Amino acid sequence: DRPGAETVNPLVRRLEAGTYAYWSEADPAAREEPRREFYRQATLMLHEAGVPLIAGSDAGIFTNIPGRALIEELKLLVRSGLTPQEALATATATAGPALGLPDRGQIAPGMAANLVLAPGDPLSDISVLETPSAVMVRGVWLGEADVAALRNAATQTSELRTGRRVAKLLMALR
Repeated sequence: DRPGAETVNPLVRRLEAGTYAYWSEADPAAREEPRREFYRQATLMLHEAGVPLIAGSDAGIFTNIPGRALIEELKLLVRSGLTPQEALATATATAGPALGLPDRGQIAPGMAANLVLAPGDPLSDISVLETPSAVMVRGVWLGEADVAALRNAATQTSELRTGRRVAKLLMALR
Protein backbone atom coordinates (compact mmCIF):
# COMPACT_ATOMS: atom_id res chain seq x y z
CA ASP A 1 0.00 0.00 0.00
CA ARG A 2 3.03 2.27 -0.08
CA PRO A 3 2.44 5.36 -2.22
CA GLY A 4 3.99 4.80 -5.64
CA ALA A 5 3.93 1.00 -5.35
CA GLU A 6 1.78 0.87 -8.48
CA THR A 7 4.88 1.91 -10.43
CA VAL A 8 6.97 -1.07 -9.31
CA ASN A 9 7.73 -3.42 -12.18
CA PRO A 10 5.00 -6.12 -12.22
CA LEU A 11 7.58 -8.87 -12.62
CA VAL A 12 9.32 -7.67 -9.46
CA ARG A 13 5.95 -7.54 -7.67
CA ARG A 14 5.24 -11.13 -8.69
CA LEU A 15 8.72 -12.40 -7.78
CA GLU A 16 8.66 -10.56 -4.45
CA ALA A 17 5.04 -11.43 -3.52
CA GLY A 18 6.11 -13.67 -0.66
CA THR A 19 8.49 -11.05 0.69
CA TYR A 20 5.77 -8.39 0.44
CA ALA A 21 3.33 -10.63 2.30
CA TYR A 22 5.84 -11.41 5.05
CA TRP A 23 6.85 -7.80 5.71
CA SER A 24 3.29 -6.51 5.37
CA GLU A 25 2.26 -8.72 8.28
CA ALA A 26 5.33 -7.97 10.43
CA ASP A 27 5.16 -5.30 13.14
CA PRO A 28 7.94 -2.83 12.27
CA ALA A 29 7.93 -1.36 15.78
CA ALA A 30 9.61 -4.43 17.28
CA ARG A 31 12.45 -4.32 14.74
CA GLU A 32 12.86 -0.70 13.76
CA GLU A 33 11.90 1.44 16.74
CA PRO A 34 14.91 0.38 18.87
CA ARG A 35 17.26 1.17 15.98
CA ARG A 36 15.72 4.44 14.86
CA GLU A 37 17.30 6.63 17.54
CA PHE A 38 20.68 4.94 17.08
CA TYR A 39 20.62 5.61 13.31
CA ARG A 40 19.55 9.21 13.87
CA GLN A 41 22.31 9.87 16.39
CA ALA A 42 24.98 8.03 14.40
CA THR A 43 24.10 9.98 11.25
CA LEU A 44 24.34 13.30 13.08
CA MET A 45 27.64 12.30 14.75
CA LEU A 46 29.17 11.32 11.39
CA HIS A 47 27.98 14.57 9.84
CA GLU A 48 29.32 16.67 12.73
CA ALA A 49 32.66 14.83 12.47
CA GLY A 50 32.93 15.91 8.83
CA VAL A 51 32.35 12.50 7.27
CA PRO A 52 30.94 13.04 3.77
CA LEU A 53 27.40 11.65 3.68
CA ILE A 54 26.00 10.47 0.36
CA ALA A 55 22.26 10.01 -0.10
CA GLY A 56 21.25 6.54 -1.12
CA SER A 57 17.74 5.28 -1.62
CA ASP A 58 18.13 1.56 -2.36
CA ALA A 59 15.55 2.28 -5.06
CA GLY A 60 14.52 -0.76 -7.02
CA ILE A 61 14.88 -3.04 -4.02
CA PHE A 62 11.65 -4.41 -2.57
CA THR A 63 9.27 -1.44 -2.25
CA ASN A 64 11.75 1.41 -2.33
CA ILE A 65 10.17 3.45 -5.08
CA PRO A 66 12.67 5.22 -7.39
CA GLY A 67 12.53 8.98 -6.84
CA ARG A 68 10.26 8.72 -3.82
CA ALA A 69 12.83 6.68 -1.88
CA LEU A 70 15.47 9.36 -2.40
CA ILE A 71 13.18 12.06 -0.99
CA GLU A 72 12.47 9.81 2.01
CA GLU A 73 16.22 9.50 2.51
CA LEU A 74 16.61 13.30 2.43
CA LYS A 75 13.78 13.69 4.95
CA LEU A 76 15.48 11.16 7.25
CA LEU A 77 18.72 13.13 7.02
CA VAL A 78 16.86 16.30 8.05
CA ARG A 79 15.21 14.42 10.94
CA SER A 80 18.71 13.33 11.97
CA GLY A 81 19.78 16.94 12.38
CA LEU A 82 21.13 18.04 9.01
CA THR A 83 19.73 21.25 7.58
CA PRO A 84 17.71 20.83 4.38
CA GLN A 85 20.61 22.40 2.47
CA GLU A 86 23.07 19.90 3.96
CA ALA A 87 20.70 17.03 3.15
CA LEU A 88 20.38 18.25 -0.46
CA ALA A 89 24.17 18.36 -0.75
CA THR A 90 24.31 14.61 0.04
CA ALA A 91 22.46 14.00 -3.24
CA THR A 92 24.16 16.72 -5.29
CA ALA A 93 27.42 18.55 -4.56
CA THR A 94 28.85 15.78 -2.37
CA ALA A 95 27.52 12.84 -4.39
CA GLY A 96 28.98 13.74 -7.80
CA PRO A 97 32.63 13.92 -6.74
CA ALA A 98 32.22 10.90 -4.45
CA LEU A 99 31.08 8.89 -7.46
CA GLY A 100 34.04 10.06 -9.53
CA LEU A 101 31.95 12.65 -11.38
CA PRO A 102 33.45 15.98 -10.31
CA ASP A 103 31.47 17.88 -12.98
CA ARG A 104 28.10 16.91 -11.42
CA GLY A 105 25.94 18.07 -8.58
CA GLN A 106 26.26 21.84 -8.83
CA ILE A 107 24.78 24.59 -10.93
CA ALA A 108 27.84 26.36 -12.30
CA PRO A 109 29.58 26.97 -15.65
CA GLY A 110 31.13 23.80 -17.04
CA MET A 111 29.06 21.50 -14.84
CA ALA A 112 26.69 18.83 -16.16
CA ALA A 113 23.53 19.20 -14.14
CA ASN A 114 20.00 17.89 -14.21
CA LEU A 115 17.59 20.24 -12.49
CA VAL A 116 14.40 19.84 -10.49
CA LEU A 117 11.91 22.70 -10.20
CA ALA A 118 10.05 22.29 -6.93
CA PRO A 119 6.66 23.85 -6.17
CA GLY A 120 8.09 25.41 -3.02
CA ASP A 121 11.30 26.07 -1.15
CA PRO A 122 13.08 22.80 -0.28
CA LEU A 123 15.24 24.70 2.20
CA SER A 124 12.09 25.34 4.23
CA ASP A 125 10.33 22.02 3.51
CA ILE A 126 12.33 19.28 1.83
CA SER A 127 9.16 17.30 1.10
CA VAL A 128 8.27 19.73 -1.73
CA LEU A 129 10.69 17.67 -3.82
CA GLU A 130 8.17 14.81 -3.81
CA THR A 131 6.10 16.54 -6.48
CA PRO A 132 8.40 18.39 -8.88
CA SER A 133 6.75 20.94 -11.14
CA ALA A 134 9.33 20.46 -13.87
CA VAL A 135 12.73 18.88 -14.50
CA MET A 136 15.60 19.33 -16.90
CA VAL A 137 17.34 16.11 -17.88
CA ARG A 138 20.42 16.24 -20.13
CA GLY A 139 19.37 19.64 -21.41
CA VAL A 140 15.77 18.63 -22.16
CA TRP A 141 13.11 20.63 -20.30
CA LEU A 142 10.12 18.62 -19.06
CA GLY A 143 7.36 20.97 -17.94
CA GLU A 144 4.43 20.32 -15.65
CA ALA A 145 2.39 18.46 -18.29
CA ASP A 146 5.41 16.33 -19.23
CA VAL A 147 6.07 15.42 -15.60
CA ALA A 148 2.39 14.51 -15.11
CA ALA A 149 2.51 12.34 -18.25
CA LEU A 150 5.61 10.56 -16.95
CA ARG A 151 3.91 9.92 -13.58
CA ASN A 152 0.90 8.48 -15.40
CA ALA A 153 3.06 6.37 -17.72
CA ALA A 154 4.88 4.91 -14.71
CA THR A 155 1.61 3.36 -13.55
CA GLN A 156 1.01 1.67 -16.92
CA THR A 157 2.96 -1.47 -16.08
CA SER A 158 2.77 -4.70 -18.08
CA GLU A 159 4.01 -8.18 -17.18
CA LEU A 160 3.95 -9.15 -20.84
CA ARG A 161 6.07 -6.16 -21.90
CA THR A 162 8.49 -6.83 -19.04
CA GLY A 163 8.69 -10.52 -19.96
CA ARG A 164 9.53 -9.63 -23.56
CA ARG A 165 12.28 -7.28 -22.42
CA VAL A 166 13.75 -9.94 -20.11
CA ALA A 167 13.65 -12.53 -22.89
CA LYS A 168 15.33 -10.10 -25.32
CA LEU A 169 18.04 -9.34 -22.75
CA LEU A 170 18.65 -13.03 -22.06
CA MET A 171 18.91 -13.75 -25.78
CA ALA A 172 21.46 -10.95 -26.16
CA LEU A 173 23.57 -12.42 -23.37
CA ARG A 174 23.86 -15.83 -25.08
